[in-house]
Order: sequence, then structure tokens, then C-alpha cells
Amino acid sequence: MKKSFLIVSAIFLGLTACSSTPKNPVDATPGRTADVEFLEANGPLTLTFDDKGNWLSITSSATAPLVSNAPEGVEIAFKTATMRAKRNLSEFMSNDLKSTKSVQTISKSYLKNIAQVDSSNESNTAAEDEDAASNSQAAKESRQKANTIAQTVRERIDDNSQAILKGVQITHRKVSKEQQHVSVTISVTQQSIKGAEQARKAMGGF
Repeated sequence: MKKSFLIVSAIFLGLTACSSTPKNPVDATPGRTADVEFLEANGPLTLTFDDKGNWLSITSSATAPLVSNAPEGVEIAFKTATMRAKRNLSEFMSNDLKSTKSVQTISKSYLKNIAQVDSSNESNTAAEDEDAASNSQAAKESRQKANTIAQTVRERIDDNSQAILKGVQITHRKVSKEQQHVSVTISVTQQSIKGAEQARKAMGGF
């Protein structure tokens, strides 16, 4: 009886370990990074990723009209702008991220900001008589790698979508009395997700 219990326990622990392993684990050491901006309905959203396919941060900004300069009116405007910024993030992950265009946009940013640096470094050490065919092959490989990186970034964000929404932090609030509006910027990083998770556990959450 005791032996059977131990076997069942071992199987359970094995299944638990498998289920807790993310499908797309984040590489521990980030490489070279690039930023790509998406224009959402309520404002810009910036995604930072690296050459390993890790997403590093997502920042969303939005504004709201300032109908009153009284403290209550300012706070209402801030709440509205914050909700709009969060809606940007939610809609980005639910809709835009799943589109082919988003992959192309991330891929182009990789080619412009990361692959270009690599090719520049290689050209400094390459022979001057390198032929056009070799350059063409290198360009093709860079495009293929860029597409793979973009797909990986998208998959990792999709896998972390619930944690991302819980790890949002307000990083900037500003009142513009001249333009009669307020602006809010929210951001989520791997660190903010871990911090939110630790806070939930400390409060007895799940």
C-alpha cells in the first residue's frame, strides 16, 4: 500500500512539473535589444525585445481630457487615461499581436536595429572582394532569422498574456493644463510580473 502511494505521488509530481514549465521559457541573459512601436486606438505602444526572441518590456501610453483643474477632476482624468492605456495593451495582445502585420513589423525592427549592427561588424573584418552572391545569401539568412525571432516574441507574449496584464505598473503621469489633458504611461516587464506575483502570494492570493 505504501509502495503504491509513493508511485502515485511520483507520477503526480512529474505531471505537476511538466504543467508548470512554460512552453516558451525566457532566456536568462538578454542579448542586443530593439524597440518597435505600434499605434493603437488610444495611443502608442512600444515593445522592447532582444535577439533571442525575449520580450523585455511593453509600454503603453494614453491621454484623457481634463474637464476640471480640481483634484477630483484630475484624478478622474488620470483614471480614464490609465484605463485607455490598459485597453491598448489588452487589444494589442488580443488582436494586433495575432496578425501577420505585427510579425512583419517586429521582423523589420530586428533587421534595422540588430541585424544591421551584425552585418556592419562583419563587413569590418570581411575581405573586400566578397561577391554579391554571398551578400545575397547573408541577407536571406538575416530575413529568415528576423522572422523566427518575431514569431518567438509573439509566442512568448501570447503565453504570458495573463501574467502581463497582472504585472502592469503606472510609470508616468502628467498634467498638461495648457492642452487641458492628462497623460499616463503604463509598463510591464519580466521584473514587474515577478513582483506582482510575489505580492499576490504575500497577500494569500493565487
